[in-house]
Amino acid sequence: MRAFAALLLILFPALPAAAEEPIHFIGIEVNKDSKEADTKLYKYLERHASLKLQTQNMPYSAAIRKFSEWKESNKNSKAAYLARMTPYAYVAAQMLGAEFEILGTYQSKATENLTYQSYFVVSRDPNYFRSEPRLPDVIEYLRKKQPAKFIYHEKFSTSSFFLPSLCFQREHIFATSESTAGSFTPIQVEKTPPGKGSSFLVEEVAEKNADIAAVWDGTKKSVASNPNLYEKVYFVPLGTPLPNDLLVCSPWLDPDKKAKIREALRSMKSQKEEWINTGDFLYWVDINDASEALEALAFLRREALERPAPVTVRVAVSETGKAVPQEYLDAAREAVRLSATEFVLFDEHFHKRVDFSWTLASAHDGAIKLTSQIEGSELEPQEFSISFMDAADLTKRIGMLVHSRLHRIRYVWPYQEKYPAVIRDFEFEPDDTVKVQRIAWVDPDRNEYDEDTPFEAKIARADFHKFQLSEARFPRGLDGAFHFEPMSNVAYRVILKGKSNQSPLFFALTCVFVALLVLAMAGFLWDLRRVRPPPAGFAQTCQTLVEAYHGEWRERQIAEADVLWCSSGEIGKLVKQLQNSNGRLAEEAEGIQIPLGPISVRLSLLKRIFHGVLGRGWKQPVELIGPEQVGDAAALDSAVRYLVGQRQLSPFVGRPLEWEALDSIAARNFQRLGVGQKSCDAHVQRSGTLSALVSRHFQDSVEKGEREASLFRRSWGVEEHDERYHLVSTEPLEGELRPAPERGAVNTLTLEFDIPADPQVREALAAGKGEAWLLGKILKQTRNGHDGIRELRLQFVPVALLAPIQS
Repeated sequence: MRAFAALLLILFPALPAAAEEPIHFIGIEVNKDSKEADTKLYKYLERHASLKLQTQNMPYSAAIRKFSEWKESNKNSKAAYLARMTPYAYVAAQMLGAEFEILGTYQSKATENLTYQSYFVVSRDPNYFRSEPRLPDVIEYLRKKQPAKFIYHEKFSTSSFFLPSLCFQREHIFATSESTAGSFTPIQVEKTPPGKGSSFLVEEVAEKNADIAAVWDGTKKSVASNPNLYEKVYFVPLGTPLPNDLLVCSPWLDPDKKAKIREALRSMKSQKEEWINTGDFLYWVDINDASEALEALAFLRREALERPAPVTVRVAVSETGKAVPQEYLDAAREAVRLSATEFVLFDEHFHKRVDFSWTLASAHDGAIKLTSQIEGSELEPQEFSISFMDAADLTKRIGMLVHSRLHRIRYVWPYQEKYPAVIRDFEFEPDDTVKVQRIAWVDPDRNEYDEDTPFEAKIARADFHKFQLSEARFPRGLDGAFHFEPMSNVAYRVILKGKSNQSPLFFALTCVFVALLVLAMAGFLWDLRRVRPPPAGFAQTCQTLVEAYHGEWRERQIAEADVLWCSSGEIGKLVKQLQNSNGRLAEEAEGIQIPLGPISVRLSLLKRIFHGVLGRGWKQPVELIGPEQVGDAAALDSAVRYLVGQRQLSPFVGRPLEWEALDSIAARNFQRLGVGQKSCDAHVQRSGTLSALVSRHFQDSVEKGEREASLFRRSWGVEEHDERYHLVSTEPLEGELRPAPERGAVNTLTLEFDIPADPQVREALAAGKGEAWLLGKILKQTRNGHDGIRELRLQFVPVALLAPIQS
């Protein structure tokens, strides 16, 4: 065996170990000092973290684009990287989809801290500043000196551009050369020549070649050493702490390597000979030991979020459809407020323009139709049929529409120069074609702007973070880049709508699939029809008995003579409740469309097939009509037939049917075993075990009777009290029931309700020997006990009293 192993070693010598793939180290080019500091950092990490690094320095925008497209542009998308990122470049790359894990930050020479501040730089012009100014004084200076000239060296610089741009936006200071009649303050914005840093910004302001710029602590400290320059300018703090540069890595970097990097950063402070000590970089620290930097970064990240501009919505009644109650308009307005989106209600005394117009009109069965139109766009209005239970439910349903189906308005992100991009902050998938419109803000708070002619663009690429638009018809500069200006009042509005188109092949395959599905279901139901078993199980048998009990009302039409008494108000409430329920169920069940490509299959179609194959026939639900339209009898007829046909009556029928259900189950089993008819006719013994089962089911029926309408026939006694009739029906129960076990058993059931005194009702009941059908709901249940009678009393809210069919 040893000889064989030796032979293998001779024939197959050990292969060299695979070379370890280097980690990319990318630094952002700020100046010569930052590049030298990056070199010292990656050499330190190679020594102390045992890393092999491949280094590269890149401009701001190139680095941001590289990290946001890292997985798409790298064949090996899991290739690891380290990077030294400036704060806003880090945040911007994250917004575009870059993935980072922060490892460390550095100690600043200028601030002797892990954070720094940004400063406006203005000239010490005695005509404007008699003493050292504060931030409000600078804003007032810009309003008087129109248009002042602001210069910067890099759009992605946190201190010299991003933070000043936020300040200008808050104060309605925009880059424009147009006259604005005082609605906002114009300012000129100019980028310095390439290669010029923040010190050059101070020099330009000192020489009055520019009116204002912004720099950071490092520049301020450097200028302080030059009295001739320092005494010509003021440094006005913006008051917001910013984090120093960050050392980040790809989240998928090997955990052992990340641990070694963190350990190396933690040990740098104690090894003074290893300090960077170049430019502003003193030494690096583990980010876990830099809570103040993390807090400053969190603030910056929140401030950098692309906030959708407010979109005004006007809610009104449709001029062509049926009017809706005021409470529904109020519900729609509440939906705008509670949706927590960019939508705001249009205020005619404040806003100058309407973005969305919503009109509401009444639809069938208590539903409403909401039509949404984007004003000034060429898009077709969106129409939604909404069913709901009440005004609060309407608010929720409109809110869901806002989030999932309503067109949305967003703006091109002005910091991206290589392609037009829209930051994504909503879930639904938009159509490939979007509408774009150039607008010039006149007063953003009041939603006042001048608009240009809309044009179409395509979504060239989409991910969870952004939509990349096609480049046609967007303006370019002489250098070929898109010169979107974050400080400008000019913006590009993008209207996104839900995706609707699918390929013809998918459409054909969908049709084939649906056809096969229908054929398979038809075959299954046809086979099921041949042997239709009787109802199995206790609950199913009870339900079958309830349906049989109400059977005569399926085709019976209620005439005026059949109505012994009714309450118009209660009928109206019942019809309204059923209309809302019917509309909601129609939308959520039969009206549900299953999207399979460009077509939708309605569940109502499958229901028709089901009923047709089973031989039950298909019938549309009875149309519900209120008493104010057709009178009490016709409204009652539509409500009863709807309740019976749609199986929406409660299972309470005035007495426990549960014992009959058990008898029926026993009879079926006897017949299956071939036992004689006499045994089949025997009753199930009313034992304690079965009594518990019956009691639970009966209690469930009573509780459903408190929520749903009940319809049952009883013999009623009439008592007159204070111009009211009190109708009572009492019946002993089979065995002892314990609907509420903790309250003991009952052996008597009493049903009662009150109606206004009417001699005709008493006469009609007397003629029918007290027999009548009651349609109503259980109001409350009580217990009484005396002389061995333990009584369950159910008090009803009556809707109508109907005469029985005369046999």
